[in-house]
Amino acid sequence: MFVLARESVSFKTDDLSAEYLLEFSNVRQRSKDCQAAAELKTQINIVDNLDGVLLYPALSHSFPLQTMRFINAGTLEFVYVPDSELGCEENKYAVLSHRWGAARDEVSFQDIEESREYSHKKGFAKLKGFCDLAARSGCRYCWIDTCCINKGDAMEMNEAINSMYRWYEESYICIIYLEDVPTRPLFDSVWFDRGWTLQELIAPKEANFYDQNWQFIASKTGLSQDLSTKTGIPEMVLNHTIQPSACSIAQRMSWAADRETTRVEDRAYSLLGIFAISMPQIYGEREMAFLRLQRAIIQQSKDETIFAWPMRDEPYTGLLARSPSNFAGCNDVISIRGSSGFSEANGELSIKLRTFPYGMETYCALLNCTRETLPDARISIFLGRLSTAGEYARVKKAKSGGQVMVPTSNISGLTERLIRVSLTPNEAPLNRIHGFRLRCIEPPGHTACQARVMSKYEAMDDRLICLADGDQGTAGVVYMEGPEHFYSWNSSVEWSKIRWLKFGFDEEFNPTILLGNGKIDYVMSLSYVAPDESTPYLSQYLLRKLEPYIRRFAVNASYSPFPGGAK
Repeated sequence: MFVLARESVSFKTDDLSAEYLLEFSNVRQRSKDCQAAAELKTQINIVDNLDGVLLYPALSHSFPLQTMRFINAGTLEFVYVPDSELGCEENKYAVLSHRWGAARDEVSFQDIEESREYSHKKGFAKLKGFCDLAARSGCRYCWIDTCCINKGDAMEMNEAINSMYRWYEESYICIIYLEDVPTRPLFDSVWFDRGWTLQELIAPKEANFYDQNWQFIASKTGLSQDLSTKTGIPEMVLNHTIQPSACSIAQRMSWAADRETTRVEDRAYSLLGIFAISMPQIYGEREMAFLRLQRAIIQQSKDETIFAWPMRDEPYTGLLARSPSNFAGCNDVISIRGSSGFSEANGELSIKLRTFPYGMETYCALLNCTRETLPDARISIFLGRLSTAGEYARVKKAKSGGQVMVPTSNISGLTERLIRVSLTPNEAPLNRIHGFRLRCIEPPGHTACQARVMSKYEAMDDRLICLADGDQGTAGVVYMEGPEHFYSWNSSVEWSKIRWLKFGFDEEFNPTILLGNGKIDYVMSLSYVAPDESTPYLSQYLLRKLEPYIRRFAVNASYSPFPGGAK
C-alpha cells in the first residue's frame, strides 16, 4: 500500500486543460479501484516534491488524495484504492503473512511496476498461489509486503511500517503461508520465530493457516488455545475480545522476546502497532531503535512494568531495556495502581519510588507492578548511588535478574524517593568499603578499662569496624570491660554510664552511633554530625569526647585492609 499524497494536490488551469481536470475529478468520484486515476496521473505528468506532496500544474482548488497500492487478484497488476473506499464490499482485500525468502527470489515492486519477466522467480509461485486463494475467498485485491511497497522510497517505507498493523487489522482475511509445513510440525515452523509475524498474527480479525501446498490447516480461531500456549499471547487478544493495550507493557514485550529479525532495528519497528506508536525509522541506529521505542511508550503511559525486566550479565544499566529479549519470562507481570508517573529530560528518567536500604550505597526500589501468581508482593529492583547526589544506576547485586519480590505487608512507612537514572549510564555506581577506624577507644584517664571491638565483617586491623558488601545498618559493637565501679551509677565518673557503643549507618547511609549502659536499657541514636542544643547532655558530652578518636572509614575498593581483598 502506498500513500500517493499526504495533504493535497493542486492544479493550474494554465498548464492543465479543463478537460483533463474534469476527467480526473470524475474518475476519482466514480472509480472504485482508482486504476483510471493512476493512468491519468501518468498522462498529466505528476511529480513528487521533497515534502511528500504530489504536485500537479496547480489550480486554486485543492482536495485530499490518499490511496493504497494493491495487486489485482486476477491480473497481478497494481491498482490504487482511496482510503475512503477501502471499507466498500467490492474493495475488500486479503493480506499475506509469510517468511521471506532470499531477496533475489521474491517478486519485487520494480518487477511489477516495470512489467519485468518474473515468472521464473521462486516467489512467483507464492504470489500466484496467494492471489488465487484470495480470489476464491471473495477478495478483489491482494497485499503482500514483498512487492506492494517501494522499498527504494524512504518516505513510503516509513509510511508503510507505521501503517502496517492497521492494514492487517482492516483486511478481510489474512492468509498465513507456512512454506516449511508439513516438512516440519506446525508449531515448529520458523514463522513463529520471526519478529514481523507477531503483529500479523494479532492484528487480523480473521486468519487462516496454509501449508506449502496451499492446503488449509486451520483458522486462527480454531487454533487459539494452542497459539496462546506457543506464543504466550492471551486467547482473548488473539480472538479480539480485548485489545493488546489491555495487557501490560512487559507482557506485550515478552511476546517478542524470542523472535528474530534480519535487521536489528526491526525488533523495535515490528512492535510499533502493538504499542500504538508512530515513529520514523532510522536504519543504522541498531539497538537505539528499541530505546527510542521505549521512550515513546513512556510518554503516553505510567505503566511501570516497562522497568520490570530481569538483568542479565551487565553489572549496571539504566532503567530501559536493551532489547525485547530482556523481557523473557515477563508474560505474567502486571501493572497495579499507585504510579505517580515518570518523566524524561536531559537524557535522564525521573521517577518517585518507595525504597529501603539493601546495602551501602544501594536501595531496593519497589515498582508498582507484580506477578499474577504473587498478587500480595511487589517487584523490586536495585539502584546503586552514583557520585552525583540523587543520581542512580540499576544494579544486579547477588539476586537473580537483579529483582526481588517484596510482600506488600512490609511496604507501609517506606520512604518515597525521587530517582534520577541516565538513559545510558556511563558511570559505575559507587563501590566503597564502609566502616569506622577507631583510633582510641579506652576512655581518657581510665587505663584500667578495656574495649572489646566486634566488627560485623572480620578485618585485619582490630581497630576497624566494617560492613561487608551488600550489607547495611550495624557495622559493629564496642564493649567496655573494666572494674565494676566504672559502671556504677553512684560513680562520679561520667564515662561509667556507657558500656556499649554500636556503630553503623542510617537509611541515608549517614554514620550513626548507638550508646547503652550496662543493663542495655538506655539506648540513644546519635548522628555523627555535631549535636544541636536539643541533644541531651550525655550525648553532647560523649560526642565531644569521641569525635577526636573516631572517624568514618570509607575508601575506594581498590584499597583493601582485608584478607583476600575488598568485597
